[in-house]
Formats: sequence, C-alpha cells, structure tokens
Amino acid sequence: MKTNIKYHILTVLTLAVSISCEDFLDYKPLAVQEATEQLKTERSMELYANGMLASYIPAGSSVWGASGDLFSDLCATVSSSEYYKTSYNPMTASGWSSGNWAMIRRANYLIKYIERGKENVSTEVYNHYRGVGYFWRAYGHFQKVKSFGDVPYIDHVIEEVDDPALFGARMDREEVMHHVLADIDTAIVNLSDEDYFMDETRINVTKFVALAIKSRICLYEGTYRKYHSTNYSTGEPWNNSYESADDLLQECVNASEALLAYNKFPLNTVAGAEGAYRQLFTQEAVNKEFIWAYTYSSTIPKYDNRSFNYFSTTSWQMPSPTRTLVRHYLKSDGNPLTNDALDVNAVFTDRDPRLAQTIASPGLTYTDNNVPFPRTIDFSVSRTGYMWHKWIIEDYEHYHASRDVAALPVLRTAEVLLNLAEAKCELDGSLSEADWNRTVGALRERVGEPSVYPGGAAYVADPWLMDYYSTADGVHPSRTLAEIRRERTVELVFENGLRQDDLFRWRLGERVCDQWQGIYLTASQVSTGKFNFNGTDFSIGKSVAQGQTAVHLDDSGANATFRLSEGNSAAGYLEYIVPRTWSEKLYLNPIPQTAINVNDKLTQNVLWE
Repeated sequence: MKTNIKYHILTVLTLAVSISCEDFLDYKPLAVQEATEQLKTERSMELYANGMLASYIPAGSSVWGASGDLFSDLCATVSSSEYYKTSYNPMTASGWSSGNWAMIRRANYLIKYIERGKENVSTEVYNHYRGVGYFWRAYGHFQKVKSFGDVPYIDHVIEEVDDPALFGARMDREEVMHHVLADIDTAIVNLSDEDYFMDETRINVTKFVALAIKSRICLYEGTYRKYHSTNYSTGEPWNNSYESADDLLQECVNASEALLAYNKFPLNTVAGAEGAYRQLFTQEAVNKEFIWAYTYSSTIPKYDNRSFNYFSTTSWQMPSPTRTLVRHYLKSDGNPLTNDALDVNAVFTDRDPRLAQTIASPGLTYTDNNVPFPRTIDFSVSRTGYMWHKWIIEDYEHYHASRDVAALPVLRTAEVLLNLAEAKCELDGSLSEADWNRTVGALRERVGEPSVYPGGAAYVADPWLMDYYSTADGVHPSRTLAEIRRERTVELVFENGLRQDDLFRWRLGERVCDQWQGIYLTASQVSTGKFNFNGTDFSIGKSVAQGQTAVHLDDSGANATFRLSEGNSAAGYLEYIVPRTWSEKLYLNPIPQTAINVNDKLTQNVLWE
C-alpha cells in the first residue's frame, strides 16, 4: 500500500530548484482544491507533505551561516545588516505579507482536509500526515513569535475575505506559545517513529524531528522569559497565565530526554578526535548524528554554494570569524586561554581540536587538480585575518563554483545535548557531574578535549568568559552555565542561525554590535609591516594598498576600513569598521507599517512606537 517516499521527496526537492512550490500548492483557490482528489489517498498526502517540506525545511544558507550567525559577534561581514542601523524602522520593515504566512495557511489546510482520506489509508499513515500539519503550524507560529512577539494565532483555514483572523488584533505571546506547545505535542503523538518514514535521507518530518524542535522551542522561550522581565510587544511584565519560564524549561528537558532515549542518533566519532567534528559538514552521505537533514546530490546533480560563498569576492557579505569566536576555544588541556594577544600562528597552538576544524589554521592545505597547496589568508575576502574551514570543501574548484554536495544538519544530537544541559542548569542552578559528562563532556571527549567539570576542584575559572556572558546590568551566569554557553558557541557555530537567537534570549543582544576584532599583530610585526601565515608573507600598514596579501590601515575610522585596536603604530588586534547601533527595541522586529495601514487593530511593538 505504501508508496516510495524517497522517490517522491527526491522528485519534489529537485523540482523545487526550478519551479515555485507556491505555484504547486499556495495560490490555487480553495474551491478548486476541494474539487480535486487532494488528500484522499496516501500518495496525495505524501505529495502535499513533500511540497511543504520542499518549501519550508531550512536549507542552504539558512543552515550554514547566512542568517543569525552571519550578523553576530562571531562573524565580521562587509556591511552588516540594515537591522542594526538607525535607518531601520516600521516603514522599511517586512515579514507580514501573505507569503510570510503561507506555512501556517498550508498547515491548516492539511489538518482540516486530511479528514477526507481517513477511511482510505491506515491509521498509522493518517496520523503521521496529520502530525505533519501540526508540526508546521507550531513551527510557523514560533518563527513569528521570535520575530514579532505578540502575533495572531491562526488555527483554521481562512476561506472568506471577512474572516475575523484577517483583520483582528494580535494575541498575547504567552497564549500563542501555549498553542504552539499544544500543537507540537499533538505532532509528537501523531508522527511516526518508524524507520520507513525516516529512511536514510532523514529529510522527513518525523516524531524525532518534532521532539528536537520542541527542545529548541522550549529552551528559547523559557530562557527568553527568564532573562527578559517584560513582553516587548506591550512593555508589561509576563502574566504567567499559561506556561511559566520554568514550565517551558522542564518541557525542554522532557523532550530532549525522550528523544535521547530512542538512542537512534549517536554522536559521530568516525575519523577520531582530529576528524569526527569536521566530517559532520563535508560528507554527501547523511551522518548518523543528523536528526533532520537537507541533502544534495552529485548524481542528479544538485549542488550547494557554501564553499564558493566563503571564498568569492562577489559573495554577499564575505563572512569572517572574529577574535571573540577564537577566544572561546579552550586549550588542549581543557583549561581556558589566559591571554590571546598571540601571533596568528601561535593562537592555534595547543587548542581544542575544533578550532582547527572550524577556522583555517597553519598547516592546512587545499588541492588544485589533486596537487596540495597551503591554504592562506585572502584579505580581498577576509575582514579579520581569519577564514572559515568548517563547511568548506578544500578544493580550488569548490572555491570558484557551486559544487558542494555535503548533507546539511538541520538538527543534530549535539544541539539536543546542549539544550538539555542548559535547561537543567537553568532550572536547578547547577548541573550534576553525571549530566555534565553525558552532555557537554561527551562533546568535548568526542574531539579529544579533556572534560573538566565546573563543579569540581580541578576547574580553572575563566574571568573573560564570565564577563562576556554577563548582562549590561550585571547579571552573571554561574560558571557551569557560562561553560555550557562556551560549548554551545564552539560546537554549533555557524549552524542554523542559532547565535543571534542565543544572544537575544540571554539578553545579550548588544554583543551583536560589539566592535569586530581579528588577528593580533605583534609590535615587531607592526614595526616591520610584515607577518607570515602558512608560508605566505603579508604586508600591513598605512602606506600599503589593500589586496590579497596586504592590509591597508586607515587612521580615519571611516566605514569599511581597517585599523589596529591600540592605534595603527602599536601592537593590537585587527579591526574592521562598520558602524552599528544596538537598541533594546531590536529584541523584536517592528510590525511593518504596511500591515498596520491595512489592519488598524494591529498595534506596534511598544519600543518601536
């Protein structure tokens, strides 16, 4: 009875490259859809679910960096985002048009009209695809809440132009999230945990995906409410009429534990300490650690452009790792770095192996026609003197064309482990050594990094880390919580746009607008105007013209210029100047004025008024 689900997914995702899935499902009048056989058979249910998957699974640049990680403290970019410039306002805002609500619209259609096929399929198949609808409805509303705070909660198919939902007021965020929690729980109950629905591509929405998404959602909302005293939509304190912050954190724990109990997605240890982490991001085959994956193929062919994006001078933002990211990595003995005023070669010495698996380090090579060459810094691309290695296929062909086929981890076990550790620590104020060992400790041991429990006598405190994760009004994390945040930064950097979400929920949004810093130039290097990295000589100074192997220092502090942190004649960190301004109102997007013009019942988020 069951059709070949892998064949249909591959077909739909391939077609999605060349045709719009909105043409496939969105804009047909509902009366026309009802006149068809849609959702009356298993194949029709499958095709509808695959259409939503093709449209809404996070893919490509939303997984490997061009989202919340791109505009953060961990990455310098050419010009940053307009969001962090004073010109951004409700008149220029977007995100509230019909197309922005399509995921929820299509989910409601599936939930309602799948009833017409109930008698034609097995209970298992019916429940599974019904669960798909509830999954996307929960996921869609959560994305809206993250962006706008109070939003409408839409739980039905809008079929009439005078439907109150079209011109109604926003619903309180806490009530919306109560419905999101109910929807994701309904999805978990209904979605299948059979291998048939998961298969080796791991691209389908399954019970496991829903549990992992619930873990992410509840951690976000629980910590957001813990660290923010008010709802930024209204300026009023949380009313706790529904789930409290602690309730949501407990739900995160429950979902994480339930997923891990299946023991289906073990941490990848293939390739050992020096390769297991990097292997997660460079293989065409889906890794066993992936809970939800987006796949490419060398046989279709279907390619991605992540390596090209990080190397091309025509790429959108030319993202570059920052000193802040490099400082997060522990030394190879499991203790923190006490001083990072180190030459660009020395800063990689005796560090957590993930540093060299994430950022191009001394000794790294790339190939050109199978001939190895040293990978060096390209200052026509890099804004910091650091360059990415994570995600990149180190081959000249990939640097200059869209040729990547490595599968993308939309959700993987490491994130769930870190969610669990953080939620438990937030609830209890600490984390037992046993829980530390199976979460943070397991991730460090995977790469051969000693796991030093923060509650033990052997732990060496890191004042830099504690200061970095303290809020502007002096709220300090515990040392265990600070170490969990370190681990989250190191393990998940440039994955799924999580960094901006993390800073926002921890009430550390101002870190997004910190001055970017890069490599350290010693007094000798500044004096001679020369330094070497991986066999290549570089020039730096006020009289040097900017180029691949040269950095022009500018005393003016003008936009898009380089300088040294202690003055251009002294030792210091390389800085790239892009003016950005933080404001508390940025914790939520403004409601676009275009939407308010159409619906006068919509109110503006209070700090944007």
